[in-house]
Amino acid sequence: MARQIDSWVTLKVAKVEAVSPKAILVHLEDGQEVWLPKSQLQDADSFVKGAENLEIQASEWIAGEKGLIGA
Repeated sequence: MARQIDSWVTLKVAKVEAVSPKAILVHLEDGQEVWLPKSQLQDADSFVKGAENLEIQASEWIAGEKGLIGA
């Protein structure tokens, strides 16, 4: 059973580099490049390769796991 996601964070994406069936590879505005699982994103199926200057909603958990938030 899928876990309910209660907390979201906004990530500023410079460009979507790749899209797979289960994840997207994004280049963030701060220069980081990271794969994010679609299961941890809002509206994940709307992302297309090459899209630029986006704000995406990711679960707070995955953002923390990937070192995108927190200290």
